[in-house]
Amino acid sequence: MKESKIGVHRRHCCIKHGCKYGDDNCPVVKGEVKQDGPCWVCYVEEGYEPKPGPDKSVKPPDIEWVDNSTTHRLVGPKNITIKEDFEKKEFLKGFIWASLIIILLHIGLAYAIFI
Repeated sequence: MKESKIGVHRRHCCIKHGCKYGDDNCPVVKGEVKQDGPCWVCYVEEGYEPKPGPDKSVKPPDIEWVDNSTTHRLVGPKNITIKEDFEKKEFLKGFIWASLIIILLHIGLAYAIFI
């Protein structure tokens, strides 16, 4: 098993409550790796409240919160695109560069003629 997967099991699985992911080869359940701390079930049994989810009253416009019941996470829409007008920006950058080149050519020409 990869070290990254072992780390995930170490942080989330429990020797008492089993593998969070239902993996039969969980290194924590097998006793090969010591878990980092109590799992969420241990926290609930000890009386701790799980971390609160995001505040649904504060949200960006045009986003609806959807409860994904398998992970208990609130998920927004997947296709959010931010449009910028790159053509105007490119034109403006080109215009500024052209203006600077013309100004420098005029300065160089004036310097060559008068000095």
